[in-house]
Amino acid sequence: MGVGRLSRLHKVAAATSAAPDGSPGEYREAFDMDTALFERLLNEEEGATLDFKQKQYPFAGIDEEKKSEILKDILAFANAWRRADAYILIGVEEVRGGRSNVVGVIDHLDDHSLQQFVNHKTNRPLHFSYEAFTFDRKQVGIIKIDQQAVPST
Repeated sequence: MGVGRLSRLHKVAAATSAAPDGSPGEYREAFDMDTALFERLLNEEEGATLDFKQKQYPFAGIDEEKKSEILKDILAFANAWRRADAYILIGVEEVRGGRSNVVGVIDHLDDHSLQQFVNHKTNRPLHFSYEAFTFDRKQVGIIKIDQQAVPST
């Protein structure tokens, strides 16, 4: 997180370890996208830590089968071996070899509902979050998928 920003704690759905206050559940620090990081991501190409989506994922009011695209994308990043956090930028059109275009979205996903949906489909809780972000007066959605703990053998 940037210098001077206050950290916030969010409960991760379906977690099993105790929080710092002793209550059930696992807690993680929320992320806040900043303009410099977002601009840097716009100038990168899709890969093991970045994906662009022009349109918002269908989610609210649809059946679970139609929600499978967002689940597949989050799980792909969560299961990938990588050394950095991964991002899905929603409302951004990829431009290969150049700066991607921000097209924006009209509506946003609810982080809590997304957390519940994904973590009810997995054996271990995944650490990720959804954030609405404004860039060039356009709204974009950002899913940040943290580096996941490697299962012990």
